[in-house]
Amino acid sequence: MFNALKKALGQQTHSTVTPASPHALTGHSQISALLMQIYKCRVLLDVRLPEQANHYTSALLGIYDEHGFIVMDGLNPTSGHRRLLDAKRLQVAGRLDGVDFSFSTRLIDVREKQGTAFYKMTLPEQMIYRQRRLDFRIGTLGRKFAFHALRGDSNAQILAGYLHDISRNGVGLILENGTMLEPGEQLASCIIALPDGKVSCTLEVCHCHQGTAPGTTRAGCRFTRIENAARVQIQRLISTLERDKARRLHGA
Repeated sequence: MFNALKKALGQQTHSTVTPASPHALTGHSQISALLMQIYKCRVLLDVRLPEQANHYTSALLGIYDEHGFIVMDGLNPTSGHRRLLDAKRLQVAGRLDGVDFSFSTRLIDVREKQGTAFYKMTLPEQMIYRQRRLDFRIGTLGRKFAFHALRGDSNAQILAGYLHDISRNGVGLILENGTMLEPGEQLASCIIALPDGKVSCTLEVCHCHQGTAPGTTRAGCRFTRIENAARVQIQRLISTLERDKARRLHGA
């Protein structure tokens, strides 16, 4: 395995891809998945109208990403209803699991049920999600994508495990055999088995601690060397996971 890993990593080049703003989500599947979490958690929304200081509250009643719209509950206080009909736009903010989010949306239609108004609004084109991490990380939804690496130059210790989560800029790992890594440590020979092929990269360890399962450790790492083609593979996997997560939330 030592030779195979070295051969697979022999042709790496530095990536020139620059990540987008760390707080802005622009991908359709990312936005839909986040909105579904907000909806499922019944997050109370803080709503403002353009060029007005007043605040109103609302909630998401439904996410229809395949049709490009969301449904929001009537504004409280109800004085915001007439103002929304005039302004036709909303600025929405809230907090999900302690993390702030915000987005803008436009009015498409107004409906009423049992005397209470609700609004058909456009699916946001962008959401600001101020995560503690610098990128949007998604879990593997129970799938085990194998990970192998060589640690060090002289002893060539083989690390084995699988992905716990993944983002454009790094991975969370579950390592077997209770191996503890040091923050700042470079893993220059890493291979991750993705559905459409193996990805070779260099990782820097950000943190490492004991896992919940006996004999395992959890490590968070960032990519420091990776080919552009590998980044495309990773983004493809992220998009697939986000779509799958959105479907699960829809069907829950």
